[in-house]
Amino acid sequence: MANEQGAPDKIPPNQPNPVILGPGLSALGEEAYVEAATATPAVVSAATAAGNADGAANPREPKQGDSAASYFAEVPGTATALKDAYAKSPMSPADAAEGVTSGPELLRRLSLIGGAHLTPATPVIDPRADHPGLQLTGRIISASLCIPYKVAHQAGQDWELSPRAGTSALFDSFAHLASDRSPWNHTLVAWTGEVEEIVTKRAPLQPVSANGVNTVPTAPLPVSKASAPIPVDLSHSQAQNPVEGIVVSSADRERLERQLKSSKYGTILPIWATAESDEPSDEILLQDQSRWRRYAERELYPLLHYKQNGPSDGRSERKWWTDYMRLNRLFADRIAKIYQAGDIVWIHDYHLFLLPNLLRQRIPNIFIGFFLHSPFPSSEYMRCLAKRKEVLTGVLGANMIGFQTYSYSRHFSSCCTRVLGFESNSAGVDAYGAHVAVDVFATGIDAQNVQKAAFGSPDIERVVANIKKLYAGKKIIVGRDRLDSVRGVAQKLQAFEAFLEKYPHWRDQVVLIQVTSPTSMEEQKEDPENKIGSQVSSLVSTINGRFGSLSFTPVQYYPQYISQLEYFSLLRVADVGLITSVRDGMNTTSLEYVLCQQGNHGPLILSEFSGTAAMLTSAIHINPWDTTGVAAAIDQALSMSEDEKLKRHDVAYKHVTSNTVSMWSQHYVNRLLTNLSSFDQSIATPALDRASVLKQYRKAKKRLFMFDYDGTLTPIVKDPQAAIPSDRVLRNIKSLAADPRNAVWIISGRDQAFLDEWMGHIPELGLSAEHGCFIRKPKSDDWENLAAQFDMAWQKDVMDVFQYYTERTQGSFIERKRVALTWHYRRADPEYGLFQSKECRKHLENTVMKKYDVEVMAGKANLEVRPTFVNKGFIVTRLLNEYGRGPGEAPEFIFCSGDDFTDEDMFRSLRHSDLPQEHIFSVTVGASSKQTLASWHLLEPADKDLVIPFEDLFLRPANKDEGERDVMFGVEKLKSLAKRVWKVEFEEFETFDDDDTNIHNRILRDAEAKGYGVIAAIAYNIEQILGLVKAATKARTPLIIQLFPWAIEANVPISTRLDHAHIMVNMSHYEKEVNLSKTKALVEYCNARRIATEAEPGRIEGREDGIMDTAGLEDCMSTPEEVEQFVATGVDALVPAFGNVHGEYAPAGPRLDLEVRFAQIRSNVNGQVRLALHGTTRFKPDLMKACVKAGMSKIDVNRLVLGDYYKNLYANAGKLPHTQLIADGIEKVVDVTVRWMEICGSAGQARAYWGGYSGRVIKLDH
Repeated sequence: MANEQGAPDKIPPNQPNPVILGPGLSALGEEAYVEAATATPAVVSAATAAGNADGAANPREPKQGDSAASYFAEVPGTATALKDAYAKSPMSPADAAEGVTSGPELLRRLSLIGGAHLTPATPVIDPRADHPGLQLTGRIISASLCIPYKVAHQAGQDWELSPRAGTSALFDSFAHLASDRSPWNHTLVAWTGEVEEIVTKRAPLQPVSANGVNTVPTAPLPVSKASAPIPVDLSHSQAQNPVEGIVVSSADRERLERQLKSSKYGTILPIWATAESDEPSDEILLQDQSRWRRYAERELYPLLHYKQNGPSDGRSERKWWTDYMRLNRLFADRIAKIYQAGDIVWIHDYHLFLLPNLLRQRIPNIFIGFFLHSPFPSSEYMRCLAKRKEVLTGVLGANMIGFQTYSYSRHFSSCCTRVLGFESNSAGVDAYGAHVAVDVFATGIDAQNVQKAAFGSPDIERVVANIKKLYAGKKIIVGRDRLDSVRGVAQKLQAFEAFLEKYPHWRDQVVLIQVTSPTSMEEQKEDPENKIGSQVSSLVSTINGRFGSLSFTPVQYYPQYISQLEYFSLLRVADVGLITSVRDGMNTTSLEYVLCQQGNHGPLILSEFSGTAAMLTSAIHINPWDTTGVAAAIDQALSMSEDEKLKRHDVAYKHVTSNTVSMWSQHYVNRLLTNLSSFDQSIATPALDRASVLKQYRKAKKRLFMFDYDGTLTPIVKDPQAAIPSDRVLRNIKSLAADPRNAVWIISGRDQAFLDEWMGHIPELGLSAEHGCFIRKPKSDDWENLAAQFDMAWQKDVMDVFQYYTERTQGSFIERKRVALTWHYRRADPEYGLFQSKECRKHLENTVMKKYDVEVMAGKANLEVRPTFVNKGFIVTRLLNEYGRGPGEAPEFIFCSGDDFTDEDMFRSLRHSDLPQEHIFSVTVGASSKQTLASWHLLEPADKDLVIPFEDLFLRPANKDEGERDVMFGVEKLKSLAKRVWKVEFEEFETFDDDDTNIHNRILRDAEAKGYGVIAAIAYNIEQILGLVKAATKARTPLIIQLFPWAIEANVPISTRLDHAHIMVNMSHYEKEVNLSKTKALVEYCNARRIATEAEPGRIEGREDGIMDTAGLEDCMSTPEEVEQFVATGVDALVPAFGNVHGEYAPAGPRLDLEVRFAQIRSNVNGQVRLALHGTTRFKPDLMKACVKAGMSKIDVNRLVLGDYYKNLYANAGKLPHTQLIADGIEKVVDVTVRWMEICGSAGQARAYWGGYSGRVIKLDH
């Protein structure tokens, strides 16, 4: 594989790796293998004891100085016997057959020929050759919850790395992508997992009795489901449980990254998950490390497995959700830093549901694949999740989403339709204007390594023989599961009891060996009474009491870890494999069982709810809830003929060996590339450039506006009659149309009656109804029927078809217009309504469309039939002709906006027009990835309020309220005044239209455009006001004074603002949802009165004047999504929470996230509002400059500039004359304020603002 993009070179053969390598961390399954030094090897205790009696050395007895036997390791001192077996492996089938004495022995030898018979060698093909248009770099960046190693820390020393249990098939896929067999360079981004402390003293193995008593081990509990899901002991020195409060220095972190830089998995980049809001500098403190798993394991994992949690007040869930978001953002930060255009990002599992969308927001054209390794429930369960929309929206940021089975993919598509309202089918989901592919990829295992582990060591042959000897004459049923409610251990035992009861001839002839893992610490917190473990133990006791004897125990139950040697030995000696999981994604035990049964051909009984059931069609499928059915299946398996066993085994074996994990990886990536090429979404529609719009708008003397109605002026709602325009929309449209330079048209699919009712009172407004069938020109009450000459006989046929489907689709209805007919199904069941619409469309195409010149248009949850020649594009072309095309006649500014497929006709007409394209602004409402002919896009706000921000773009303020003082000046008098008062020439004055008469907004727009910050100082008395004004005059800088309703005049631009009196919308003490709702209502009130507003997204915990260091800082901070919601309210300025900035600080001082969180917020805002900074009390100059540079245009200050004033007042009150005290105080304010104005870069930026076209200087009181 070519070494490109800085990928690490492959590791030379026979070269020790700085991390543990080996042929096998692959072989051990979804629930893979966990080391536990104190685990009891009780399963084969009697067997190994019998072997010792024959003089053989106990294979479980470690010799002094030896490392634990494990086929995972390739470092010195590990798996010596296994390596010898590899060295002696036959090189050809002929060599394998030489001296063979039995069929099983031949199969064992054939399994060691390097796997040539398992996975045919194929040449490495560079995928870039097949997809040149994607411009791939040849690098895959994988994102998984944890790195493949458990890490143990000792300050100043190399990290101790040991194989991580839980997702071995996934780790195998990483190893394949990084191998010489893969054309890719591979980088893995993953969390370190819970960091543990090294224990230098080895924990001794527990003694085991040979009398059949199974001793429960005293090994440390695993910390989570993922960290110890399977009962396997690697006999490796075990680190202690995660210690709270581990301090890790930057040197130690760099040391681990060096150790992980070149592994068999490629380059591994660890994520350091901490609660800090900014990047760690030297030392980080790792506390409560399992917090990063809690939301995924306590909320998502149960729900994905069809388990609902009990009622809760939601407090814990909110904390878990905050940590979940934080972890996903950390992943996004790390990937964004290393990403290069053309990389592929492959994200794995439910711990990272939010990551695809986070990356998509930052890098719109990124290639993202997502694979879910767990089940996905039906929409009835998924709808119970409080954060269902966030989770679904997060994963829909991917280009392709993969699932284990078709049913899981179907459930996902259904959820997207039912919860989010997106159209979907078996191929994918149409979300935000883009197609997200949904596909099925059955995961496999590394068959070659499993067979080497199961047949490649003399030790395993000895253990197999001893187990057979121990249970001679008995049929052995083997089960291996994690002890939780979804693995079906209780159901298995109940079925086995029923089997012994129903088929008495099998009593004393069959033994069930059931191995389960101990409950993890996290699971103990969820189930402190260990109800599942108690139920299983009770069932075991009941069965053994009813059907056992002094000489025989029918259920051998081992709630403990076992070694991989014992595990594969059990799979080999089993006569039946019994898997009764009530829900799981991929069950690798079933696949490993098939490989281990090469000589025995034991049947596999597999739950139909397992993710591998669809793969292993030859297994005996059972419903674990059907106790009698499972009992019958056990009898069927035990009674099966050898021929049938062989036939079933051959089918399963061929599937497992041909659908390996490497083939799964190749298949997934190839399908992703095919989808990326098929659905080219690399060209994103840019966000509307408001500066360009305003510039052209102001230059133009003739303007044309064309707006769609539904989804553009009003939100999409279930009841079309409820989509009425708000007062704000009507005011805006009326103001636009009142300007004689503007021609404003509403081009809608609505009928004449609706448009007349809601828009007809605006005489200057032009209307087009029914997608262009009717038009009503401005200042006219008459409608022109453009389809008057068209034969309407088709309407009866269409009505008959629509009526047929209306009667059969509950919630649907027909809208009959004068020309067009529309069938709505928005109120119907989303999936059934969509299905019926497709059937209805086929019916119309095969009947009506063949007889008449009509077309069927699919809108948002509707079908419309209309004459072919009529569409919105025809109306646009007509308007362009009527308003003139020649020089000096054509409009110099054209703004056209719409949101759905029918509006593309308008965009097409504009694109094909011969007018200068720089004069045309065609805008679609939706995501940038939406497929459209429009040149620009605007995001649809979450609250579905007014989509097109007319006020910000075009509208001039209404007339000033009565009582406002307007002073009229002639131009010459104004020039004279400028020279006399401001000491500057008139050319320095900057003119602006009436839409900028709110000086507060104008000041901030100029600051943002020129990259400086404006001091917004709070004043409590008149001398402070005088000092601030004097400082602004001295520094020639704009100033914002924040005070209670006082008004002053000054000779520099001054904006006074009501602080904490509802104009600065301080609702940050409320929950975020309440804050947004109240802000929206108040902003609408203020905007109608031309009052500038400022809001605080985020939540302030504790004192309003600051956040304590102990507060949940992450939960308080603003997310980019929340900021977008506040922007949609129409607010003028935002104070995003991107750290602990708000006023008072605890000893830790200011902690800001400028580079990531604030940068993302500013990107999402995209110039729509100004950004303000609160709480600068303890700022240093460098920090202030950094904030201004990052984009803060309004800097709120209080004690930062008033501190010296108060010191002077406290020191000299009663000592100096009152007038001198005031004068000195003013000078203190002046000196400090001027200094900070210079630091913020506003010095010398003062301008006079005047009404350019009317000659008015307008003094504002808001």
